[in-house]
Amino acid sequence: MLIAMAPVCVQAAGGITVSIEGAEAELKSKLMASLSIARQKEDGLTEARVRQLNRRAQKEIRQILQAHGYYRPHVEAELLREEQGWQARYRLIPGIPVKVHKLDIQISGPGGDDPLLMDYSHDLPLKEDDVIVHGAYEKIKRGLLERALDSGYLDAQLTRHELRIDVDVNQAVVVLYLSSGPAYSFGPIKLMQQILEPGFIKRFIHVKPGDRFTTGRLLALENGLRDSDYFSRIQVEPRREQTVDHAIPVDVTLMPQPRNKYTFGIGYGTDTGARGSLGWEQRWANQRGHRMGVDLKVAERRDSLAGRYIIPIRDPRTDRYTITASYTHDRPELSDSRIGLLGVARSIARGRWQETLFLNYHRESFTIADQDDTSRVLYPGVSWEWVRADDRVYAEHGSRINFELRGANEAVVSDVTFLQARIRAKHIQPLWESARLITRGEVGDTNIKNIRDLPASMRFFAGGDQSVRGYAYNSLGTVNDSGQVIGSRRLLVGSLELEQSMGGNWSVAAFFDAGNAVEKFSDTLMRGAGVGIRWKSPIGQIRFDVASALSKPDNPLRLHIVIGPDL
Repeated sequence: MLIAMAPVCVQAAGGITVSIEGAEAELKSKLMASLSIARQKEDGLTEARVRQLNRRAQKEIRQILQAHGYYRPHVEAELLREEQGWQARYRLIPGIPVKVHKLDIQISGPGGDDPLLMDYSHDLPLKEDDVIVHGAYEKIKRGLLERALDSGYLDAQLTRHELRIDVDVNQAVVVLYLSSGPAYSFGPIKLMQQILEPGFIKRFIHVKPGDRFTTGRLLALENGLRDSDYFSRIQVEPRREQTVDHAIPVDVTLMPQPRNKYTFGIGYGTDTGARGSLGWEQRWANQRGHRMGVDLKVAERRDSLAGRYIIPIRDPRTDRYTITASYTHDRPELSDSRIGLLGVARSIARGRWQETLFLNYHRESFTIADQDDTSRVLYPGVSWEWVRADDRVYAEHGSRINFELRGANEAVVSDVTFLQARIRAKHIQPLWESARLITRGEVGDTNIKNIRDLPASMRFFAGGDQSVRGYAYNSLGTVNDSGQVIGSRRLLVGSLELEQSMGGNWSVAAFFDAGNAVEKFSDTLMRGAGVGIRWKSPIGQIRFDVASALSKPDNPLRLHIVIGPDL
């Protein structure tokens, strides 16, 4: 308390030093920010001007104290002329504050029984026995009217709004009477566009005639159409002048995106080497909103060409059928695979989870260690993914969980029988200011008689930028009699990373990774640790990591470079 009551001084331009004693720190700060004499910037002030500012300051102090509940303050002012300039000192005794004795808030009309309005009174910035603050009263008054308008009571008005102060007993009464008027609803929603079937577009709109007309629903209507990616401009116009029985028609004018979308990208990662991509997508192939596209990706260690055809279902933003065909040449340091794939998938949203059922035909010619083989696999599978983040590109707080199960049987167009499960998770948690704790983990298990029967791309490997740093990409796993890595049945990887911002877009990190591709989960895990520097770009962080392979003799160092979003 002694610290809080100590004087606060500001040396203002023009040779005036202002000090205030007797008020708590927060109130002192507000006084200093509001007093004309403390904000004086003019040089060469006359004595008459300084004394005028001093008199005004005493009046301003009383007004500010009153706005914060102190209606009977005692203010002593002292103005001295010294060699270094003027000294303006103000000593305050705020007195007993005025407190809220009663909140008299009443809502009449149809909104009087509406929970959307009644709930507002449960979380007010002022409560009984609080010190009356004028700003909080104004916030309640403004908030009550805004809540009514946002809840569809477009004719709502405050018929009475009073702040009664009784300085003799230091009590205040807040009086707010709201007349809600009728609740408005959505009338007919008219869609004006020419590229898609009206019935299909309506599946993006989760508002229907008869729903309460609220600003939230009006915004949801617009956002639902914006998320479709079919339209470049969306103009939503409520036609209140055409209201019938309190139902407001809404006109929606939609301007289409260019039908064809082209993309180009370049990047680099130590796992893939330099890479580039070209893409083409037709946003609508027909009036039912079907899409199609082709992507070409070229990298030092992996090339691919993939085509897709997408059929929206149910909620088109999240639910779809996807038909894919692709060819991939994957050539990490220890293997070489040429993969052809045909697949069909159905993705739907189940709450916050995205569920995907798929059936793929996979043909792979591969060379790994001493094995040169060709395998064909027809495998069904299912995956579930859950993502929650404040920003998926750079997350202060976020999580991603993915679970996939797939399998095949030699009795059905396959050269191998297996069942494989894989779980991947990543979590980003803020610590102290400008610091993040990043944890990730991955577990995989394959039920198969002989790992050599499985195509190389379906085996588990560890090591690399997104696995155990300090080791080359896919360099960890079960080895054959010659010591060559051939991949494993199981996978276990974990990582712990602390990142601290250095200001601007730069940050530094320290990390520890452990994991391996193993035959038994009890097998030895390889460890890596290191430090890194990051630069935040519009497409995600550019990460430079130097990691030490702690499980190797002499702990060799390895550089890892990755560009991309957090989640």
